[in-house]
Amino acid sequence: MLDMKLVRQNPEKIRKMLKDRMVEFDLDLLLQLDEKRRELIISTDSLRNKKNEMSIKISDAKKANKDASTLIQEMQSTSQELAKLEEFSIKLNQITKNLLFLYQTYFMNQFR
Repeated sequence: MLDMKLVRQNPEKIRKMLKDRMVEFDLDLLLQLDEKRRELIISTDSLRNKKNEMSIKISDAKKANKDASTLIQEMQSTSQELAKLEEFSIKLNQITKNLLFLYQTYFMNQFR
């Protein structure tokens, strides 16, 4: 499969290659999806870190016999948001992979 890193680093070369081979492919869409996918990775990592930190705070509060209910509610909210982002990220990854695969398949079939 075509490496997304190669596409990201050399979009103009890829555009020229597509044009030279008369392949109609929405490279801009692929690059936008990849950018969104990379942003989601950062967001989900950030939420995972927040969730881990909150888990420690909840544990510390319980050890100190303090009320942790607000922390627990906040952690539940963070967990729900994280689950939604992870689900979206999985779908976006699949769409990006499918686009790359379609491009590669089309390209291979053009020159058989």
